[in-house]
Amino acid sequence: GEVDRGLARGAVDGDGDPIPCSDLEPVAAIEGSSLVELDDVSMIAPSCGTDGPDAVYAYTATQQGPVEFSLSGWDVEASLAVVEDDCIPLGVELGCATAPDAVVVDMSQDQTLYIIVDAASGPATGSLDITAG
Repeated sequence: GEVDRGLARGAVDGDGDPIPCSDLEPVAAIEGSSLVELDDVSMIAPSCGTDGPDAVYAYTATQQGPVEFSLSGWDVEASLAVVEDDCIPLGVELGCATAPDAVVVDMSQDQTLYIIVDAASGPATGSLDITAG
């Protein structure tokens, strides 16, 4: 269905249920470094983040083991949170870190997690870095 990009923090959909990250058209994240470009839309506020612009990424593990998520190259304060399912309101965080700190999560093969990248202000650009193994 259509997602209202103007949802206020803590919003739910019409029937009062949380909105899963998968409904927010997450960008597929890959191992290595991915360029992140944030505009000025803020929908999600990670516990360690700010009320600035954010984006949602989905990462599916190709193998079992630890996966490290971090940010680099940002010219503003940036943070990331890793969650399993709900984005609005934000579900249980498996980890939250402000750049350059990292979040490490033990993942099982074919498990998908969602990474919320949040910046203090926008527009902003930087990298989402993912290292498995």
